[in-house]
Amino acid sequence: MALHRRHIHPFGVSLGAFFAICTLYVTYRGVILGEGVMQRSVTFGGVPRGGGRGRRCSAVRALYIGVDVGTQSCKAVVYNTDTKSVVCDGSRKYDILPSDDPYTKEQDPEMWKKMVTESIRDAISCVERTQIKGIGVSGQQHGFVPLDKDDNVIRPCKLWCDSVSFKEAEEMDKISKMKILPAYTATKMLWMKNNEPENYEKLASCLLPHDYINHWLTGIKAMERGDASGVGLMDMETKEWDQNLVMRYDFAKFLPKRFQDPDHFIGPLKPQVARELGLPEEGIFVSPGSGDNMMAALGAGSVEDGKFVASLGTSGTIFCSHSKLIVDDLVSSFCDSLGGYLPLVCTQNCAQVPEEVRKCFGLDWEEITSLAEAENTGCGGLVVVPYLTGERTPNEPKSNGVIYGLRPEMHKRPGLLYRAALEGATFSIFEGYLRMAKKGLEATDLKLVGGGAKNRLWRRIFADLFNAHVSTLSESESAALGAAFQAAAIGEGQSVRDYIRENPPKTREGESVYPNPAGTEAIRKAYMRWKSVRDTMQWDNLANQAESISRMGVQEGDEEKDPDWPSYDDRLLNLQKFIEELENQSSQTSQSPLPVLPETLG
Repeated sequence: MALHRRHIHPFGVSLGAFFAICTLYVTYRGVILGEGVMQRSVTFGGVPRGGGRGRRCSAVRALYIGVDVGTQSCKAVVYNTDTKSVVCDGSRKYDILPSDDPYTKEQDPEMWKKMVTESIRDAISCVERTQIKGIGVSGQQHGFVPLDKDDNVIRPCKLWCDSVSFKEAEEMDKISKMKILPAYTATKMLWMKNNEPENYEKLASCLLPHDYINHWLTGIKAMERGDASGVGLMDMETKEWDQNLVMRYDFAKFLPKRFQDPDHFIGPLKPQVARELGLPEEGIFVSPGSGDNMMAALGAGSVEDGKFVASLGTSGTIFCSHSKLIVDDLVSSFCDSLGGYLPLVCTQNCAQVPEEVRKCFGLDWEEITSLAEAENTGCGGLVVVPYLTGERTPNEPKSNGVIYGLRPEMHKRPGLLYRAALEGATFSIFEGYLRMAKKGLEATDLKLVGGGAKNRLWRRIFADLFNAHVSTLSESESAALGAAFQAAAIGEGQSVRDYIRENPPKTREGESVYPNPAGTEAIRKAYMRWKSVRDTMQWDNLANQAESISRMGVQEGDEEKDPDWPSYDDRLLNLQKFIEELENQSSQTSQSPLPVLPETLG
């Protein structure tokens, strides 16, 4: 995983530097990192699923495939409309393309097709293929898949977590009715126009990741309102393209003029693709699908106002279906896949933050979770600001991760650091949720999905912090299940909403957690401290200082390589001014000290 440049801050150390120290400590104790550590995609103590796990049924009316093309893996499930359950599944892991730029996060769309093919082939290995009637596709939101006039991919897809377009986002935000973030697709289109004019000249159409897979499956280019609302070009009141934005940037020619009805198939599966997937060449249709959050809402049964879902994966999200538009700077106003809205808070850093700690100490999920459970709420004042790859909520693309509050010997306590990482990632989500609650959307019952939902301590932290009943689903792949639900509903001739009302997803027994009043009080005090620490961070200043240090800290003679470099003596003079600036900043900061650690957290 690419990390931001390491910044040394007056209040803490960079997470990357700290994990390096911890790794040296573990190595000294004789732990060989990487040996015996689980390499499968399922985390937090779950049993790996894939390779065609099956639960055969003697007779079925119809089977439907749900696929989720995520950031780190592709999952496929086969849903049985008789038993109302997943009977078989398959998955494949993959990664982001390597890059020296910490803001660049890209993938090859051709790779997705290969992973979808292999995942579906695994998933259908234990069922009667002639009973498969439809396919639904979920995909990571916001990705920019640029196609030329012959429908060839022009360049790798810029993903939702790619933040190189932060300047374009600032420009578009000034004229848009909705808050525009670097994650949104339109900013990536404008970035290509500004930075890769030769590629922009080739651009004929823009598709989102799940739309690209649908196009491969059917030969039809289509968008539905759920995923399209994350492009950043939609008028959220009318749920149509914002003509002011579309015409201003001349993007209309790259986008479909109409949106796909959520309760109708897009079209039939192409025979050639059916053969590649190992499916019958006739009789299988493809549903509209949507973004992963929209599909996860369906998979978790959130088809009524106020039914909250939190997803703990690469990103952290909390959302609910709602009939009215919610407008707030920290809350993304998306459409759902039912015709309504999906107010959503998305944090850029979630499950990978505690995972960094686990890998550093070379422990398995059960071992490190048990150690973390033995630590107190609030972690003795240890605070993790989890912005490893920048952050979108709040919009701080130049930010980085920080550990604050280190005391002697703390670095030798893996459970403490792991719990602090869990709490920090949860606090980040909770901050956005409070803005939703202020608008009247309060969660009393919360469904947790994603890999992180398998962690019992994380479920407890969520229950206490949100003061809500927390439960998990029997089917962990909620986005893939939601895609299968959508295909099944259309195939059975019902609206998607009605079908899920009548056939809600099953919850997992033994994983339901209710809040503890004492726990709620303690974790909310810890949140207040976390927010105080986080609010002291001046990310733009830190990033600019790091750039200045990098630019000035070169060897004599380097100016010959770049005529724009100042002379050696000038750089020395600038460095002294830079030191003076740091001293002034330190003096100003000391006048606003961090809050004293409450005894209840010590």
